[in-house]
Amino acid sequence: MFKRIFYLVVAVAVAAGVGYGAALSANLFLSSKVTHEKPQVRLENTEKPIFENQQKLVYEIPELTDVESHKAIAYELYALACQNYNAALQASSFVKYRTETFGTADGFRHTIRNGGEYFQTEYCFVLATESVQAIMGLFAAESTMFAERRYMGVDMSEVMAEKVTEPRPTFSIDENKQIHYNAEWDLSRGKNSSYKLPPPNFEFLTDQNILVETMSFANVSYNAEEGYYILRMELDVNNAKTTEKTLPTLKESLNDTAYYTSMIEEFHIWDNGYPKYFRSVDTFTGEISILTMNARLDYETFYHYDDISCDYKNYQFMEEFKDKLLD
Repeated sequence: MFKRIFYLVVAVAVAAGVGYGAALSANLFLSSKVTHEKPQVRLENTEKPIFENQQKLVYEIPELTDVESHKAIAYELYALACQNYNAALQASSFVKYRTETFGTADGFRHTIRNGGEYFQTEYCFVLATESVQAIMGLFAAESTMFAERRYMGVDMSEVMAEKVTEPRPTFSIDENKQIHYNAEWDLSRGKNSSYKLPPPNFEFLTDQNILVETMSFANVSYNAEEGYYILRMELDVNNAKTTEKTLPTLKESLNDTAYYTSMIEEFHIWDNGYPKYFRSVDTFTGEISILTMNARLDYETFYHYDDISCDYKNYQFMEEFKDKLLD
C-alpha cells in the first residue's frame, strides 16, 4: 500500500543552506538510481507484465466535458489495478518522495512481495549544508535522516523492523551518477531501535479513498503506443470520506490545526489492468506556535513484476536482515 509519511522539518532549518540543499536535492531526485554488486533491479523503467489468459481492457474515452463518465472509468480502472496488484504472486515497487516544509527531505523506498514474504527498505536524507544537517540531526533525525528495513515471513504474524539514525545514513554517487546506500545497523547506538508492526495492507494502492464521490475532477486518456491508461484526478479535500484514513495521521504528526489544501493524483495502468506508475502531490497547512506551516508531499511509485526486481537478494540489506531474524 502506498504510505504517506509526514516530516515536520523544524523552523530553525530555515536559515542556512536551504538553497544549496534544494538545488542538490533536485538533481538527485530527478536522476535517482540505485546500484550495488548485484543484478540491476528496475526502478523507474517499468515493463508491462505478461500473464496467461489476460485480456486487453478497451474503453471508449468520453468527451472531455463529460467529467462524470471520466470519473466512473477512472474509478473502475483504479479498483481493478488494486485488485490485480493485491493478487499478484510477486510484485515490487520503487518509491521516491520529497517532503517540502521549512526545508526539504528526500527519500527512497523499495518494497517486495514474493511467495508470501514481505520486504521493505527505506532511506531518507536531508540534502543541505553540514550546519543544517547537524541541526536536523538534533531535532528531527528520526523522521528526516534514517534508514529502515522491514521483513515478514510466511509463518509470521507481525512485521519485524529496524531503524537507524546513528551513525547517520549516507549515500555516495559514482561516476555513472548511481547511488549507493550506506547504513550501519548497530542497534546499540543512540536511538537506533528494533520494533514490530502490524502486517502490511496491499488492498489499495493509496491510503486516500479514491471513489467517484471523492473526485472533484477526473480525466482518462490512453497511450496506444505503450499500452496503458492515464488517470488524472483531483480529490475533494473538503469531503471527509477522502481523508478519513490520513487526516488523523496528519493531525497526530502536527496538531489539530492541520488540514489538506489539495490532492492531485495520477495513475498509469497497463491495459491488462496492472498498475504501472502512481504519482501523488498533496499539500497541507497547519499552525506551529506562531508560525503557519505550508507543506508539499510529492510521491512517485513505479511498479514491477519481473523476477529480478522481485528478488530480495538483489537489494541492499534485505537478505542479511532476513538471515539475522531467522538465524
